[in-house]
Amino acid sequence: MFSALRQGALLYILDKGENPNIKVGQIEGVTQPRFNPGSGFGTFVDIAVKIDNEHKDFVGVPSNLSIHSYGNIVISESSDAMIQEINAMLRTSKSVLESVEYHQRVINACEDMLKEIDPDYAKQQERDDALDNLKSEVGSLKQDMNKILDLLTKAKTS
Repeated sequence: MFSALRQGALLYILDKGENPNIKVGQIEGVTQPRFNPGSGFGTFVDIAVKIDNEHKDFVGVPSNLSIHSYGNIVISESSDAMIQEINAMLRTSKSVLESVEYHQRVINACEDMLKEIDPDYAKQQERDDALDNLKSEVGSLKQDMNKILDLLTKAKTS
């Protein structure tokens, strides 16, 4: 529990943001537990930590927990609790990746259903498809023109 932390103990800090990473900080100090009647957690502590030669304060940490989230930041006084948090994050991401093919099929099926029952959607899709085909053909023509120009330049210099 956070209330049992003492100076010199370790605190694990997991950033679950854009580039997930974990840091281990050393406790510099912990306040005495204070009561907040409207919070639902009971008592709180403030924790001062040194992380990579930087000082960071975590304010209002529920004193009776061993892991706590601040949005994308998760702190824990227990490596076991942090390992469980990281494993949960890993399982969630693997599950998302495993469902990509399913969701692609759902997208395709929904688009087909919309084409079938929504004439405006079907016309828009036809226009989008025709535009994509035109872009592809123009790109191909550009490549062909560049090849012809290269051949003419080589023939001219020979």
